[in-house]
Amino acid sequence: MSSTSGKRLCRRRGDGRGGHLQPSPTTATIDNPLPGTITSESAELRASINPNGDDTTYHFEYGTSTAYEASTPEVDIGSGQIDQPSPRTSLVLQPNTTYHFRVVAHNILGTETGQDDTFVYDTPAKGCPMGARMRW
Repeated sequence: MSSTSGKRLCRRRGDGRGGHLQPSPTTATIDNPLPGTITSESAELRASINPNGDDTTYHFEYGTSTAYEASTPEVDIGSGQIDQPSPRTSLVLQPNTTYHFRVVAHNILGTETGQDDTFVYDTPAKGCPMGARMRW
């Protein structure tokens, strides 16, 4: 069973009522996280996570390498069956630095780890009122 394909495998119900198929339980599924709003001092990370019916928590891991030196606090998104947007998670960052990040979701069936992604947190362009900018 793989939640990375975005599909749930089915199994036959063993209750003697015939060959009905029912969805197999699965860990939470993660849509690729993205950097969001930025300022001259911080950045936001966002993701969409489907709990797939089981109480699910998530956090972001981030840092200057895939060792992910820091993580955000764990957030409970409940047990729904549809994608749940993560609340905005703000990070304080150093300018002119490449950051790696990923989202990690947990439920009773296991842990699902999102793919590694990167962005560069640049210093503000001269005369740019928006402050810093991100490239990914």
